[in-house]
Amino acid sequence: MLARRSSRIALTDARVDHAASCPQCMARLLALRQKHRRQRRMWIILGAIALLLLLAVAVTFILRYPFP
Repeated sequence: MLARRSSRIALTDARVDHAASCPQCMARLLALRQKHRRQRRMWIILGAIALLLLLAVAVTFILRYPFP
């Protein structure tokens, strides 16, 4: 729960020590980390696709309507 609410967590926080030593909490943190990585990868792929689409539209427009 702490990892979801805070963007910056102090390593001296007692909850960090608990999460590092509790198998259940560590498993949840690792699952949250994997979810974040998957979402980040998805956004990178979607961004690349959008950029390629934009480039294809621009090239098509330039080839179809050349500038004088």
